[in-house]
Amino acid sequence: MRSIGLKLGITGTLAIIVTIAVVLGNVIVILFWHRSLVLAEIGHVRTMTAMWGQLIIREKSVEAVSADDLGRVCAAVGQQCRGVSFFDGGSLVVTELDEGDLILGDVTQLSARSGEEVVRFAGSTVGGFVFGGRRMIFAVPLELQGYSGLGMGMAVDMKSAYQLFQEYQRIIVAYMVLNVILLTVIGLFRLINLVVRPIERLVRISETYGPAGGLSFIGEETGSELRQLSYSLNGMMARIEDDRKKLRQTIQSLEQANARLLETRTEMIRAEKLAAVGRLSAGLAHEIGNPIGIVQGYLELLGSGDLSTDERNQFSSRAIAELQRISDLIHRLLDFSRASTHAPEPVSVQQLLTEVVEMFLSQKKVPDVQLRLDCPSGSDVVVASGQELRQVFLNCLINAADSIHDQGEGYPGRIMVSCRLEPGDPPMVRIAIADNGKGIEEQAIEAIFDPFFSTKEPGKGTGLGLSVSHSILQSAGGRIRAENIAGGGAEIIIELPATGGSGPEASA
Repeated sequence: MRSIGLKLGITGTLAIIVTIAVVLGNVIVILFWHRSLVLAEIGHVRTMTAMWGQLIIREKSVEAVSADDLGRVCAAVGQQCRGVSFFDGGSLVVTELDEGDLILGDVTQLSARSGEEVVRFAGSTVGGFVFGGRRMIFAVPLELQGYSGLGMGMAVDMKSAYQLFQEYQRIIVAYMVLNVILLTVIGLFRLINLVVRPIERLVRISETYGPAGGLSFIGEETGSELRQLSYSLNGMMARIEDDRKKLRQTIQSLEQANARLLETRTEMIRAEKLAAVGRLSAGLAHEIGNPIGIVQGYLELLGSGDLSTDERNQFSSRAIAELQRISDLIHRLLDFSRASTHAPEPVSVQQLLTEVVEMFLSQKKVPDVQLRLDCPSGSDVVVASGQELRQVFLNCLINAADSIHDQGEGYPGRIMVSCRLEPGDPPMVRIAIADNGKGIEEQAIEAIFDPFFSTKEPGKGTGLGLSVSHSILQSAGGRIRAENIAGGGAEIIIELPATGGSGPEASA
């Protein structure tokens, strides 16, 4: 079907060209044919006019020539004669005709006075293939001893000369149509063999091209432009195949680089988590030390023999409660330090913040800070890794506490943690962690999310906390930014796409 349009186009174009060529060729042939007929008729009329003119002037005196004599001459010539004129040097004698008398007389006088043959054509066309019947007026000078300026003219109807055109008109048209059809068919088949079939072959080969096998467009068109095209296509396909190989190699390199980036990201998150665990461990050491001392005291009391049964039971229950407190603290620390699976899942921001705040409040230096959590449950569900979000929230709380403690002992520190659902497309869960610490320097507020950038003293920070948090939130489709609060302090704002509904229990 693809080559039908090409064949139709070639057929139409070829038919138009052949038709024009045939018509022009036949017009030229007819023109030469017409010229030959006219010349033959002129020769015939010349002979007739000269012969009858000499006969008349020899049989009669010049002055005695009458219109009747000229009429008998015209009758002797035949039906094609339309009039005869004679000029004796002074007067003109013309046969009576319906038309052409004036032209015939003028032409006769012109020939007699100039001494040369004169040919003129007059009358309107009356039909025919190309030319119609026209009147030819021919005049010749006559020579007679003792006279000068003699001439005789004859008007001849050319219709009979063009009769062949009318007789062969249909034959000529049929011949032209046959030529057009025959030449078009021959040219079409030749062009199909030379152009269409090689192009169809190139199309078939192109359609069967596959990256697994080679491809050759070279056909039987030796030395032709199509063979040159085949060579060019072969070269192009070879370059495409080379580019394909280079592209595959580049893709493999990018995949390997992406895998290394993911591994590096995982290691950075793990390193920051371990750093946070270390900081939590230092803060929890005091919280664990106090219950251990209490348990030790209870055990010493239980070792004395002067206790009643009720006192022993009371001391045992208190010791068990302190041990359970130690166990809860250790389990929270272990849960936080567990390696993340990076598996996104629907999690409740309110539940995660509650767990992180409880863990955060167990540190030694936190009791000096007033912390408030304002995060109503409801449409606070996001799709992210719960463990990674815990790491982000805890890191922000630790930074807020460090900023407050940098203000000095006895400073009334406050941390406000809030979350709410903001409408939009999509709706976002907005988490804000604000403190009244020393704030962030304006020139550093845009750089705090860069890797290894830290505003803390050497040895007190890795410079990866906020950078890793930024990477985690970006992977979850969220964003994080920092702002200074008028009057002192800073606020970390986290935004995550909400999924709607209530989330499941956040997994530990």
